[in-house]
Amino acid sequence: MQTALLVCSACTFVPALALILVHATNRTYPGFRQWTLAASAAFLSTLLFACRGFLPDAPTVVALNLTFFLYAVLLARGLRRFAGLPSKDWILPAVLLAVFLISTWLTYVSPHRGIRVLVLSVLTAVLFTDCAQVVRRLPPFAHPAIKTGLIAGFALLALWNLLRVPLTYGLLPGSHGLLPLSTVHSITQILFTAVNIWTSLAAILLNFAKASDSLHDSEERFRLAMEHSPIGMSLFSADGRWFEVNPALCHILGRTRREIVGASFLDFTHPDDRALDSALLRRLLQREMPSYRREKRCLHKDGHLIWVQVDVSLIAHPDGTPEHFVSQVVDITERRRIDEALRDYQNKLVTAMDTARLGHWEYDVASNTFTFDDNFFKLLRTTAAQQGGASMRADVYAARFLLPEDAALVARELHEARTSPVPYRNREMEHRVRRADGTIGQMSVRYYIERDEHGQPTRGFGLNQDVTDRAEAAKRQRLLEEQLRQAQKMEALGALAGGISHDFNNILTGIMGNLALAEMELPGDHPVQLRLQEAGKASRRARDHVARILTFSRRYAGEKTAHPLGPILQEATQLLRASLPATIEIRTDVDPDCPPVICDPTQIHQVIMNLGTNSAHAMRATTGTLEVELRAVVPPSSLRDQYPQIEPDHRVRLRVRDNGCGMEPAVLEHIFEPFFTTKPPGEGTGLGLAMVHGIVTDHSGAIVVE
Repeated sequence: MQTALLVCSACTFVPALALILVHATNRTYPGFRQWTLAASAAFLSTLLFACRGFLPDAPTVVALNLTFFLYAVLLARGLRRFAGLPSKDWILPAVLLAVFLISTWLTYVSPHRGIRVLVLSVLTAVLFTDCAQVVRRLPPFAHPAIKTGLIAGFALLALWNLLRVPLTYGLLPGSHGLLPLSTVHSITQILFTAVNIWTSLAAILLNFAKASDSLHDSEERFRLAMEHSPIGMSLFSADGRWFEVNPALCHILGRTRREIVGASFLDFTHPDDRALDSALLRRLLQREMPSYRREKRCLHKDGHLIWVQVDVSLIAHPDGTPEHFVSQVVDITERRRIDEALRDYQNKLVTAMDTARLGHWEYDVASNTFTFDDNFFKLLRTTAAQQGGASMRADVYAARFLLPEDAALVARELHEARTSPVPYRNREMEHRVRRADGTIGQMSVRYYIERDEHGQPTRGFGLNQDVTDRAEAAKRQRLLEEQLRQAQKMEALGALAGGISHDFNNILTGIMGNLALAEMELPGDHPVQLRLQEAGKASRRARDHVARILTFSRRYAGEKTAHPLGPILQEATQLLRASLPATIEIRTDVDPDCPPVICDPTQIHQVIMNLGTNSAHAMRATTGTLEVELRAVVPPSSLRDQYPQIEPDHRVRLRVRDNGCGMEPAVLEHIFEPFFTTKPPGEGTGLGLAMVHGIVTDHSGAIVVE
């Protein structure tokens, strides 16, 4: 008997060790850990039974009962976990506690071997019956014999545990058993060992079957994923040859699976992209990177190019040696076309905005922050990098790029936009900006404010347009319109004055002729002679006024030839020196390089004399300086824009300047009008500057007054 028990111990050690080794692979399924622990408990139980004669009897009996029931409970828990049933964790501590109490009581307190064996045998039969029921409810195994054998083994153990008490102790009190106790113990251990071996083998087979099913399911899922994936998927070897492709990849390349499998992926790659693919694969093989993604061109079967995005990863063996590559391929031809169209549209939009001098911005109300695009910074002649980023607080923007009065205008406009009850406030305004290079520009702003469902402003969007040229053109247009009105007024006055002067000149001719005849007819000592002479003087003064008026009205056409203006200026200033007070200093500055001018010298002489006399009148109350300057210059474009009659080949500028009292803007607007004068009655006729204006204009020049 002792030999049989030792053999049983050795036989239970082998499956326990096998289960431990399988469990160490970490490739087990639910329940396998409980089965491993159960096999270890079975080995411990048989070992205790074999060594019972060498150990204290009472503690050994308690330990033996505990390990035996631990085996049954762990076996039941493992089956339940494998089947996906509730494991009932409370059963293990409850059964072990009950077994411990029963064994201890019936061993130490009230020793009675027969009752102890009977109670524990009934509990054991219940546990093995539960194991048989769980196995019966499991789905079919890899082989039907496994399931049938497990049910039979558990049923046999349950039945033997119910029969061994009457076989050992008899059916009635005082009766004797049919078999000796040692025989019953041997049969129990042999039966227990056989069932344990079969159970352990079944556990390993079940784990292998589960693993095989999982592998098959995994392969099936991979196959279905490959088959139904909308993107191209493939496996290819280290030399770049495909050995597995899915239908999506075949569709992308326009080829059949037979045409692709076995070929190198480089055969379907555009020649210009092959070198980079090869280099990236080498880096993968050298473990310089785990994977890569790139866009490249592939060759479709019908000859056209397609753009694809590929993701390639390396699959390695457990020992680290490369096994194969896996790749995902997405056809991005349409996306590339859309991206190129979008880029083209964006380039056109940027070009259009540059041409129209437009810049876009967004305004966040909560943070009071503007966000500008690159075109906006171009308008300000700077960049986002130079300003520290594309976003800028409103107060910072105002301090950097707005004039103080315009900053107040923008702040007021923003405040009105935020407080306006209009859901979408659409506004347009203009203000000046100080560009990054210090120049001043004019901006036209069109924007709207967006509000939430509660009517609170959230953000704004706007476009700024550089309208500096338009503003300057409008300013020039206003000046030209003012000059046109002035010219039309002067022309009308000139026509009126010319007509009146012509008629008046005819009348004066008759008056002066009759006066001359009257003087001839009367004796020289006649008292009327004196009055006739005075009348003649008055008529001649009137004739001089008429000559001036005719000059203003351009009806006097003197002879114009090429003359240097230097001598004319010197002669005129000498006459002025003789006629002006000594308190006025005259300074002349004549550029010797001044070219000749097509002019009437007499009229230019009159211009200098009139301007000098006018300056002298402005300085008559104090001492002063009259400066007359003649320079060879090239008229700037701004002056030509303001006075279209000036041609680029005009190269002489005559400047008369004094430090007299000056004149108010209201006076400045009328100084060239005939008969307008600020002098007291009897001191001026109001024709001097009018005549100057007429002479300068008649010479295709311009007179500018400050």
